[in-house]
Amino acid sequence: MLGTTYYHETIRKYVAIFGTLFNDINIQRRNSAGVITEQIKVPISYEAKDKLILRMRAVQADGGVAASLPRMGFIMNGITYDGVRKLNTMGQVYAANTAASTSTLMKQFNPVPYNFDFVLTAMVDSSEDGAQIFEQIVPFFTPEFTVSVNLVPSMNVKPDLSIELNSTT
Repeated sequence: MLGTTYYHETIRKYVAIFGTLFNDINIQRRNSAGVITEQIKVPISYEAKDKLILRMRAVQADGGVAASLPRMGFIMNGITYDGVRKLNTMGQVYAANTAASTSTLMKQFNPVPYNFDFVLTAMVDSSEDGAQIFEQIVPFFTPEFTVSVNLVPSMNVKPDLSIELNSTT
C-alpha cells in the first residue's frame, strides 16, 4: 500500500509473547497421603478450543492414541482500534542506520494503537487440575502484566506491552 513494502513481524511477535507467558505451567497430582505422585508440564498450542476438541474426537474415532489432558490452547480472536492511546499522527521516531556503508537516518511514524484480543482455554481431566492452572495464571495480572519487547530491532523500538486479563470463564 502506498508503494512501500515492509514487514516487522509485530503481530507474529504479539502471538509469540502471549503464548510464551503460559508455556511454563505445571500441575501436580497427589495421592491420599498428600505425596506428589505425578508432575505434568501443561502443553500449550496456538489452537482454538473447538478445533482442539474436534481433533481429539477424530483421533479417538480413528482408534489412535487420544491426546492427553491437561492441555491449553490460545487464539487471537480480534483486533480493535484504541483511540484513547492515539498519539499525534505526524510524530516520528528516528534511528541511525547501522548498515556498514550508510550514514542515513531511518524514520518511522508513531504507531497506530490497536488492541489484540486473545482467548486462552484449558482442557483438564479434573477440576483440581483446572484450579492449579488458574492459580498459576491469575495472580500475575493486577489486572495487567507488562512485558518489554523489541518490536522493531533496526529502529531500537522497545515498548512496554500491557497484557490485560479482561475476564475468566
